[in-house]
Amino acid sequence: MTSTVNGIGTHLSGERKLTDEEFNKWSENFPYNPNITKDDYRIATESFVILLIPIIPLKTFVYYYIKRGFQSHYRIIFHPAGEGKIYWEHVKKGWVFYIAPILIAILVFYFYILPYFKL
Repeated sequence: MTSTVNGIGTHLSGERKLTDEEFNKWSENFPYNPNITKDDYRIATESFVILLIPIIPLKTFVYYYIKRGFQSHYRIIFHPAGEGKIYWEHVKKGWVFYIAPILIAILVFYFYILPYFKL
């Protein structure tokens, strides 16, 4: 389970529904559940986050939400790359994983490169 304190911790990043291709490729690994449809399955990567910006991807999994009253939690059903591993195809497709490298590049440019060009 993910948790953050003041924006630092672990969080589900790049969460989206499964594509038809992914569903057809992995559906034989899903447990049978007559109440869950194709549209209920989601894929996400659990990541270490700072200020809710993903810094390091930790693991990728397919899951669905279980709702009980006012609470809901997710149930992991499949790991596309293997348990505890990162499915890099999912990470490369998610724009959210490119925010941290861009911010780091801007900060390096601003603090280390730009001062040498000031008059």
